[in-house]
Amino acid sequence: MGLGTTFAAIPGLIVRCVPAHETGSALGFYQVVRFTGFSLVSALAATVLAAHGGGNGQPTVGGYTLVLWLSAGICVVAALAWFPSVRSPRREPAGRPPTGESGTGGTSGASDTGGASDTCGMGGTGGAAR
Repeated sequence: MGLGTTFAAIPGLIVRCVPAHETGSALGFYQVVRFTGFSLVSALAATVLAAHGGGNGQPTVGGYTLVLWLSAGICVVAALAWFPSVRSPRREPAGRPPTGESGTGGTSGASDTGGASDTCGMGGTGGAAR
């Protein structure tokens, strides 16, 4: 239930955070990553449950507990890998003015420090107006 609620929100975030001409590619890449994750984690869970089978061929409570802890560990590692990318603002290379979307007009010399218009957590304008 909890993870399923993100499936509707993430594509919306992707659409806001990428240039309009790259939206299809970004959403396609998201789908590939999502289904690859489903496949790998499903195979991992099935392997662990098969290895912890009881005498009747059914998985034991210990197998389910191990799958739970492995899943929680994977979530913690993913959160730790994601957190630094959100905390550190992206900066433009020295000597280059901040830029907006390619082909959408830029930021008109505004500072690239984020603020209210930073909807992607990347210190920019957060995507083109749609």
